[in-house]
Amino acid sequence: MSDTARKRSHFPKLIAVLAVGFLGLIIVAIAGPTTPTNGTNTTNALFNLDGRQYPAVVASVDGTPITGADLAQRVFIVQHNPHVVGDPSQFNVEQLALEQLIVESVLINAANDVGVTVSEQEAADFALARQDAILNGDDPVARDQYAAAAAQLGVQAQDLASDPRTIDTYRQGMILGRMYDYVLGTLPEDQRNNPVAFEGAVRSFVDQHAKDIQFLIQP
Repeated sequence: MSDTARKRSHFPKLIAVLAVGFLGLIIVAIAGPTTPTNGTNTTNALFNLDGRQYPAVVASVDGTPITGADLAQRVFIVQHNPHVVGDPSQFNVEQLALEQLIVESVLINAANDVGVTVSEQEAADFALARQDAILNGDDPVARDQYAAAAAQLGVQAQDLASDPRTIDTYRQGMILGRMYDYVLGTLPEDQRNNPVAFEGAVRSFVDQHAKDIQFLIQP
């Protein structure tokens, strides 16, 4: 870990933008600027998004790296997500994106500890169901995006759901969704529709389960 790594024990207020599932695949196709800018050296590679360069690793959570590609793609999602309340220019998009990735990493890393699991078969079945719904649906934009994501991964659209990378993406998203449900279930029933209470529960869970969070950039 670099000498520039810094630890933080508290997160600023989180904005709830939960981008789980197929959006992760779509972003592979449309976030072209996140390719390495200095060849194949992934250790020192920089990732570009709108002129902003990110190092290969921007943070780590209990030894699990968060990559520059992860951050660049999430910044793109936040900037273009219709569920973001307010003007993205009015808050630090990079900080929000990095906080999201850190929270998600903590939740996924802690899943086994709290008994939350998703089997590969469950993820494969879900991926196939989503593919059937998209390819046989009446949304041409979704079909085009799905085909673009498949092309980016070097497979045909009808083969994307069976690709191990696709299955793993869906599995991670399903685990994350179940972890949010798990945290929500720790709240009293009369607080489960309260976004402030939910945000606090997520923050508390992260504080309890994250042992070593290190930042390698200043967002």
